[in-house]
Amino acid sequence: LRDLEEITRRAASPNREAAKGDLDRVRRMVAVLPSEWRTGKMLYTLGAAFGELGEFEEAIGYYQAAIRAPGTDEEVPFRTIEQLANLQARYADELHRRAHAGAELGSAVQAADREETRSSGLLEEAIANLRGLLVIADTPQRLALTGSFYKRLAATLHGDARQDALKHAASFYGKAHKMQRDLSLKLDPYYTLNWLTFRILEASGITASERKEILDLVGQSLRAAPEKALREPDFWARVTLPDAVLVRALVEEALERRKAEIIGLYGDAFRLGASPRELDTVTQHVSFLAEMYEWKGRLEIAAALRDIHTALT
Repeated sequence: LRDLEEITRRAASPNREAAKGDLDRVRRMVAVLPSEWRTGKMLYTLGAAFGELGEFEEAIGYYQAAIRAPGTDEEVPFRTIEQLANLQARYADELHRRAHAGAELGSAVQAADREETRSSGLLEEAIANLRGLLVIADTPQRLALTGSFYKRLAATLHGDARQDALKHAASFYGKAHKMQRDLSLKLDPYYTLNWLTFRILEASGITASERKEILDLVGQSLRAAPEKALREPDFWARVTLPDAVLVRALVEEALERRKAEIIGLYGDAFRLGASPRELDTVTQHVSFLAEMYEWKGRLEIAAALRDIHTALT
């Protein structure tokens, strides 16, 4: 277990050179793993390792096996289902993007169709898992995971169905923000900024009073960012600042004017260290926003977001 946890840590670190050969190492470990060692904890740890190494199909299989493992202590299934649902949605998003890119390049239609079918199936499994968890108990993390699911779903849809997915994303991120604030008496910028992003996206327009409220919450997020960075000195704390400035620029409709500042702030966060998964999460978020603004006909904002995405990649 310790070896697998160390491999997972290396795979999640900015220095991927240190993780070279780890995928083969994990597979060799699996090949000689005695059946009596295949406990829920071991299977969960294998799922985490394969997930960080980018082997989503294998990771999903091990998370599913961990849930079914006899004698699993009761803490493992809930954590495992959360990770499984998140990975299913992430993998579905990757397959959708891969199928879309393949179609644009004129790749085999059948292969693209298979990837889209698998993507749809994974999304159905993810939301079923999330709904099951929410029936048991709401937590800010589970609500935010559900918001993230609807974000990924929106990327695969069009028309009214896409608009509905954006509304659901805003709703679940909003519930996560409110629950976190009520539980701790202070906001968590991650939940708040995601809620505000989708509140802006799903709305047909923002009134002056709504804009004032959003800007006030962005200001609170900016003030909370240094404390979060001290409490949790990781990549996600570092990107709170550029995330907040990006949301502020969107609500102020000042993205073109502020895009150089935003690129610089993200660059500063990246230079202090980021894993490939962390970098991909940020750049795909910016790409997603560009796609949504293009869909809404806000081409100037979409173009500025594309410029930011290009600069970051």
